[in-house]
Amino acid sequence: MMGTTDHTGVSCWISTMASTLDKNYITSTYENELPRVHSESTKSDHTYCYIADNPDAHNEKEKSAVEKGAVDKVRKRSIGGGIVLLLVLLAIILIVAIVLIVALPRKSRDEEGPRPSFTTPIPRYHEKECACTPSKLWLDVVVVIDNSLSMSTEELDEASTNLCKVFAQVTITQGEGHHSRVGVVTYGIKADAMHNLTEFYSFHQFCNRISKIRQKNETISNLKEGLEKAEQMFRDGRPDGFRKNVKEVIMIYASIDWWTNFDDAEPLADRMKISGKEIIVVGFFHNNYRAYDLIREIASDGFYNSFNNDCYYGIQHDLCAANCFCRRNWLQYTTGTKRFGSCLRIGAGDLSWKMAKQACLQISHESGHLATVFEKAKHDFIEWMYGNDNTTEWPYEYHIGLSYDINHSDYFWEQPVGSDPARIPLRGIDFRIWSWGYPSLRNDAYCVLTALLYTASDEYGWKNVHCENEYRRYICQMNSCDTDNYCPNIEE
Repeated sequence: MMGTTDHTGVSCWISTMASTLDKNYITSTYENELPRVHSESTKSDHTYCYIADNPDAHNEKEKSAVEKGAVDKVRKRSIGGGIVLLLVLLAIILIVAIVLIVALPRKSRDEEGPRPSFTTPIPRYHEKECACTPSKLWLDVVVVIDNSLSMSTEELDEASTNLCKVFAQVTITQGEGHHSRVGVVTYGIKADAMHNLTEFYSFHQFCNRISKIRQKNETISNLKEGLEKAEQMFRDGRPDGFRKNVKEVIMIYASIDWWTNFDDAEPLADRMKISGKEIIVVGFFHNNYRAYDLIREIASDGFYNSFNNDCYYGIQHDLCAANCFCRRNWLQYTTGTKRFGSCLRIGAGDLSWKMAKQACLQISHESGHLATVFEKAKHDFIEWMYGNDNTTEWPYEYHIGLSYDINHSDYFWEQPVGSDPARIPLRGIDFRIWSWGYPSLRNDAYCVLTALLYTASDEYGWKNVHCENEYRRYICQMNSCDTDNYCPNIEE
């Protein structure tokens, strides 16, 4: 039977095994494992007594198996402990990451404003286009037609047919009001006033007379004479400020041939455009590239049309664009040759945002508002206006028509009184140009102005300010006059 002798003998064997394995951790671990290894590995008390009492005579194979089993158990337990430790470390890392994310500084709800929830799609908004309803055109138009030998009989017929298409929907009559008047001038060596502005009372009357124009047996085409006759027709047809709210338009149907020369006409055309008249050109091209370049210069920007059977669409568009203009002291927003249906004006003096809003209403006779900025081109256009205004100094800071509505949890753009919608949500506009660190609603900064991004910058962006305490210049906006917006008074 095993007794104290067994443990003593095995203890002696432990030191032998430890030195044999040459592992630093075996001795301490193996002593704890010994009773279990002893009981599991021993087939009889005799075997272990023999091993303990006769260390030099024991079975080497059996001893090796016992040692190997003990080492494997220690290794398995060490690996298991390592895996547990790794999982614990991963859990700690995850907890720390969550704590850091939660603890990171964020804008407070007061700074950002509450987040609105929307259940319906928001319509997209763009800068107002000029309206174009041909039946509502209100213009005084003088048609100037080349009827020299430079224009063939066929081309004259095409010109008259084209004019009938252009004016087919236009209301032509006399007197003041929301309608158009048309006069006709022809030119060769000399110009003739065929039909005065005061003659036609209907489209049918106009179309019937225009189709009867015939070719002259003259080789010289003198456009300057034609323009002078048109200018005289405007003076005769608008005495004493009659229809002074109506735009004057000249429509030229010109042959661009080897015999045509527009050099003399260009200075006169420039003077007429400076005075506010619009010039639309329809060219019948005959390979005279120099004359082609000159006649394009005579036309107002974007108002040249090469003749073809469908060009009347483009001519109608040009008439609508000519009928889209601003009252005196207001500047029309344009990009290149494109005209928009909004007029801008720099406000006088420094006012708070709320005061500026009221000032825009006053100077526009209750039809204006602080300006909207729906695209980068308009942002740049307003910046250009300030740069060219001698009443303002750099750096330019000005109120715009954007403000935050606490009740609706969103920014809104101002619109004219009576508009639908009454205001336009910022989320319905693709353009944003916030300065760094903005928007921020701290300290009740619910109104927006445009200012330098930072001191050394030449770029401008939006900043929140208090609606009553920050005094700056401001930019006003009102709708242009156009086919759908008749302006009986254009003085302001």
